[in-house]
Amino acid sequence: MSKILVLEKNSFFCEFLQNLLQSRFPEIDIKIALNQEECLTAMLNFKPHILFLNVNQREGKDGLELLGKIREMDATTTIIILAEYDLSEYRKVAILEGANHFISKELCTGKEILALTKNILGMPLFSGKEANGSEHGGRATNEESLDPPLERRKKNNGGQAIKLKYLKKHSDRRNNEVTP
Repeated sequence: MSKILVLEKNSFFCEFLQNLLQSRFPEIDIKIALNQEECLTAMLNFKPHILFLNVNQREGKDGLELLGKIREMDATTTIIILAEYDLSEYRKVAILEGANHFISKELCTGKEILALTKNILGMPLFSGKEANGSEHGGRATNEESLDPPLERRKKNNGGQAIKLKYLKKHSDRRNNEVTP
């Protein structure tokens, strides 16, 4: 049985992640750690295959320090960093410290998380018959419809650039209106 450990300070996101993974992979054992000490204990006793690790911790401790400790304890666990923002410098440091994947919570989707988990564990996205007796509970099972894991979506500023280019060529009509 595959095991996932989650260390996430945001209770809403933690619950979302747990429900998302449990609904698609019911055979996975998911454990939630509330702080860094629980996470380290769970790494020893629970021995997860995947660790979702929020790097911004409540205790004011740096999650990257924890990442280094975890990597020393277990080099086989796949570590997925959960970050509030997608900063390239932070991403580089996390990868250098031993993270396998980096997810920005502001840019990721549930589909990406599911696809990444599926790829890591090498499992089917849906398993067996659902509780209602119909296969997959009537949900679409086309795995190809999932976006590739962690496909980065950059904010499209093209619209703003086109607008500025247009305004350079054409003066803003509101400024040139003649009032009666």
